[in-house]
Amino acid sequence: MAEGFDADRAVLLEAVKRCAAIADEKGRPVRLGPQEGAVFLLSRALADQSEIADEIDARTTTKMPVGMNSVFLANALDALSGKDVQVRYITDPGDPTLLQVIMPMRG
Repeated sequence: MAEGFDADRAVLLEAVKRCAAIADEKGRPVRLGPQEGAVFLLSRALADQSEIADEIDARTTTKMPVGMNSVFLANALDALSGKDVQVRYITDPGDPTLLQVIMPMRG
């Protein structure tokens, strides 16, 4: 089973949107940092050196952080309809069970 985390889709979407509000225009990065029972989200604006951090409850199987484009992540979460979402770090993008694939950004 691939590592990742499970979270309430709407809660994760709102946290991503809050973090995206100050993210730099280039790539609009948000960093997801899974920890025991939670995922921490962080976004920075280099222009004025501001940052925003958020935390949501989650069921995690990894502590590996990943950076993603917040707009792409928000669009993917918005397109889904279920209550919960499974975020997995995969090594086989050809897996037919995948609904959305979002490439991570360099951190």
